[in-house]
Amino acid sequence: MYFDGAVNSTGSGIGVVLISPDGRYYPIAAKVDFPCTNNVAEYEACILGLQVAIDFKVKGLEVFDDFMLTIFQTLGQWKIKDAKLVPYHEYLKELMENFEKVSLTYTPRIKNQFADALVTLVPW
Repeated sequence: MYFDGAVNSTGSGIGVVLISPDGRYYPIAAKVDFPCTNNVAEYEACILGLQVAIDFKVKGLEVFDDFMLTIFQTLGQWKIKDAKLVPYHEYLKELMENFEKVSLTYTPRIKNQFADALVTLVPW
C-alpha cells in the first residue's frame, strides 16, 4: 500500500494505492472536508488505506510513504510532539492490529508517484 496526503490553498486531499500480490492496482482518492495540516492529511491517507485493506480482508500488508513523520512516528522511532496527531496515531495503531503482519517503510517520493498523483485528482 502506498499513500499520500496534500494540503494547499484550495483544500486537502488524500490518495491511496493498494497493490494485490498478483499486481492489480486499487486506487482511492478522497477530499478531506476540514482544514488540516500536511501531517494530518498524511495520517488520514494512511488510515483510509488501512480501512480499505481491512475491508478487502487483507492479512499481510506492506505500507510505503514518502513522508518520514508518519512512518517513523508509527514505528515508534520519533516522538509525537503535536497533540493533534495523538488520536490519529492511536487509531492507526489500533487499525494495524487487524493484520497478521504489517510493515511500514519510508520510500523516496519518486517511488510514491502513483499515490502522489492521485491526490491531485481530488476535486478541491
